[in-house]
Amino acid sequence: MTEQKNPYPEFLSNSGEVGEFIQSNDWSDHPLGAYITWPPNLKTTLGIVLGSNIPMILFWGPNFNCFYNDAFVPFLDTQDIHTKAIGKKGEKVWPETWSSIKPSINQIFYEEKSIHCRELIPTPKENSWIYDINPVTDQNGDTDGVLVICQEQAKSIPDKTESQQDYEEKGHILESITDGFYEIDKNWVITSWNPEAENLLGIKREDILGEKIWDAFPEGKELKFYPEFKKVMNKRVPTSFEEYYEPWGKWFTFDVYPTKEGISAYFRDITEQRRLQLINERTEEISGVAGWEYDVMTKKIFMTPKAYEIYEISKVESLDLEINKKLFNKQSLDKIDSALKKAISHKKSYEIELTLTRAEENKIIRVNGFPQTEGAKVTKVYGTLEDVTQKKKDQEELEEAYEKLKTAHQIAKMGYWTHDLVEDKSEWTEEVYNIWERNPESFDPTFEKFLETIHPEDRAMFIVDAEEAFPDKSFYDSEHRIITPDGKVKWIMERITLHRDDEGNAKLLEGIAQDITEQKKQEEKIRETLKEKEILLAEVHHRVKNNLAVVSGMMQLQVFEETNEELKEKLLDSVVRIGSMATIHEQLYQSNNFSKLDFSENLRALVNKIIDTMQIPTDITLDLDLEPIQLNLNQAIPCSLIVNEIITNIIKHAFKGRETGKITINQSENNEQLTLIIRDNGVGFSKDFDIKNSNSLGYRLIDTLAKQLEATYSYTSPGKGTVFYIQFEKSEIKGIGSANI
Repeated sequence: MTEQKNPYPEFLSNSGEVGEFIQSNDWSDHPLGAYITWPPNLKTTLGIVLGSNIPMILFWGPNFNCFYNDAFVPFLDTQDIHTKAIGKKGEKVWPETWSSIKPSINQIFYEEKSIHCRELIPTPKENSWIYDINPVTDQNGDTDGVLVICQEQAKSIPDKTESQQDYEEKGHILESITDGFYEIDKNWVITSWNPEAENLLGIKREDILGEKIWDAFPEGKELKFYPEFKKVMNKRVPTSFEEYYEPWGKWFTFDVYPTKEGISAYFRDITEQRRLQLINERTEEISGVAGWEYDVMTKKIFMTPKAYEIYEISKVESLDLEINKKLFNKQSLDKIDSALKKAISHKKSYEIELTLTRAEENKIIRVNGFPQTEGAKVTKVYGTLEDVTQKKKDQEELEEAYEKLKTAHQIAKMGYWTHDLVEDKSEWTEEVYNIWERNPESFDPTFEKFLETIHPEDRAMFIVDAEEAFPDKSFYDSEHRIITPDGKVKWIMERITLHRDDEGNAKLLEGIAQDITEQKKQEEKIRETLKEKEILLAEVHHRVKNNLAVVSGMMQLQVFEETNEELKEKLLDSVVRIGSMATIHEQLYQSNNFSKLDFSENLRALVNKIIDTMQIPTDITLDLDLEPIQLNLNQAIPCSLIVNEIITNIIKHAFKGRETGKITINQSENNEQLTLIIRDNGVGFSKDFDIKNSNSLGYRLIDTLAKQLEATYSYTSPGKGTVFYIQFEKSEIKGIGSANI
């Protein structure tokens, strides 16, 4: 018994006049073949379309073959013989208007997103129609067709009060729409809620139908939703907008239309698109690279905002190739034409540089293009463009700088070399051969032969330095001597860099070598000159110290012969002052450092010398807490003189009539600030004493020298004894140390 094929497959059951034609038509010569072999998603979609009372048309495949239901027949120009349009290409069905229909169908088919529009297919009557255009995808998410649902604005989608059969039909339709959809009546009550709305917002239909929109979404009244929805409800005009809804942390795009009962809203979650858009905008801003796309079918150009900025033109919805004639010269136009032909005809990517014509200064634009294919055809060419004007200038400047550097190397006798550690092969520039005085035709610069050129006394150290440096660093500097073929010795300075492979093994040495022989000779002359000056300075300081000692001795003799006690005291004060300066000069020639000295040692020697010189009966104890501090000579002298005045004053006045006394000196440094504190446990000052009002020479010297040091100081008597405090910043001041005295 032979099994009969079912002449009425399930997807064509109850499918009306159009379905009957599909069953009876011979499809053997059609690209789709017999209808029983059509793909499952085509059959499923046709079952929904043919069984619906709402006008629908399905454009299938890249040729956009048309399938529609009985409700759509009034949209066709030849209704009496409409069956001739079934399965035909869209361009054959609407030959006069296809050029305006095709861009929207293309956009859905190739970009895989839904849109809503008011103008698409010529309408059968004066009523206003809304077209929901959606992609039909297979199980892999690839678009196979485009479904157009036609809704007359004078009619509303049935609400929950209509028959269950009508609502189920509506449910099938809404399930085929990829957007979220809901309707609101004139009292703002939600009357319809499709499955995609449930999916996007996570709210079940049964939980929200009958709710007022602003009760369900109270935050919306503070956002763009509220004024936009009110505009559609009150003014009966459609609107589109994007809004961020904070409770869900998502961006949505809305298309809202007036209906007889209220309004209908279509929405999509565009959070990811907005995130990518923001990333792209930031990337464009940082990189300066813009994006573009050319649609081969519509011949339209689409560009990112950065591209408009680069081209210095106003942003428009779309552009065509004619815009290039306003931007580029003929040579650049020829490049564009040739590159596009190569991309479209031969599926080849390209990179070209164009001259963007400008009144003040032309721009150089680098354009990369990549073909995008659908099947065997290129449907789009997309790519990047970048203003490389500054880069080209920088490259030219770099090349010019390289030539100058090359010349400088020749003048400076500097060369470059590399050595492959794996192959034991070296490459030297011409200047390296010149420095080594070797002939590149006869000298093979292996590492072994290179080592042979190094002076025997420097060779071992050169190897040791390299072995010690490279485990921790990628380069090291070396100064060594080489011996030329005629026995001449040269000094070479090299910086050598080590490169490793991915596993950390040494693979390549590279370096620069400079002949510094003349520099070394000059350095030797300078060292000899400096040595002579050091000897001379030491002798000068020694003689100054001796001369000061002679002057001090002569003044002491005068003290012994003088009978006037006041004069004797003044002469003795001068002897001590001269002694403080002599102490500094003595330290300088002993330390071999003629610009700085250890001031803590200077203070220690100075204070002891003052006590020995003045010879009073009181037994004075010294408590010295002195941090080691290096002080500039031009600060050390005035500071020593200040200390001299303070210590002299203490010895003369603090311990009168006492058998013992104590002097404490603290010296410290913090952030280049030197602090010196001198205390005694003597009789102290009277309460009305003020050092700044004193007329004595010693106090005037202290004030003058403190100003020279730019110091702050005080001299107080807090009850028992006195405290002298001084602080100043260490510096390298020039001039004679006591120039202001």
